[in-house]
Amino acid sequence: MDNHETLKTFVKGVVHGYATSLIVSGRAGIGKTETVLNALQSHGLSSGVDYLYFANYATPKGIVELLQRVNRLSEPRILVLDDFEESLKSMQAVGVLRSALWEANGHRRIFWVTARERTAFDFNGRIIFLLNKLNINSPVVSALASRGFYYTMDFSKGEILQMMREKAKVISPEVSYNQKMKLIGMLERVEDSRLNLRMLPQAIALYQLNPQKVANLIAKL
Repeated sequence: MDNHETLKTFVKGVVHGYATSLIVSGRAGIGKTETVLNALQSHGLSSGVDYLYFANYATPKGIVELLQRVNRLSEPRILVLDDFEESLKSMQAVGVLRSALWEANGHRRIFWVTARERTAFDFNGRIIFLLNKLNINSPVVSALASRGFYYTMDFSKGEILQMMREKAKVISPEVSYNQKMKLIGMLERVEDSRLNLRMLPQAIALYQLNPQKVANLIAKL
């Protein structure tokens, strides 16, 4: 079973309630978001109806409001948080998320109390985190990871190139498959740690912009 199929299995576990959360870590551009969203849709779930997708940054109060929005969704009420590393630097934010994922007396109770407001409610949903970098040795992060599934996606350079060859069969039909193979050959020279799937459509776009200088342009990706 490859990384993407394994990830789909973890998503299925969240959908069916075997865990209230899933943390997925791995370099940017290897298909985490696409795989998770496709997996949710394959289970008949719809964005804004059964799950909510949110990317980048939210304040602790913003996270409370997201959890309230998820409570209003239909089962299984899943919140997908993408590129959320910056928010996890806040102890307040992590505290809210821990409360959302860990039961006490049968309830996952959220409290938000300030000088001006007082909010308390049970969170009834599930959360999937998609992260590019994750320090699992951090006590804060490990506390979140211990509350559900945790999976690291890791691909070799050869595996990424093979995924590009498969992707080349279905994207940008206006460019020949042979030409896309030549572009992938140019991408082989990219440093292993930087190579990702997003580079293929970028390389195709550069070829369409300037076929004569595409090799030089790809080298600058």
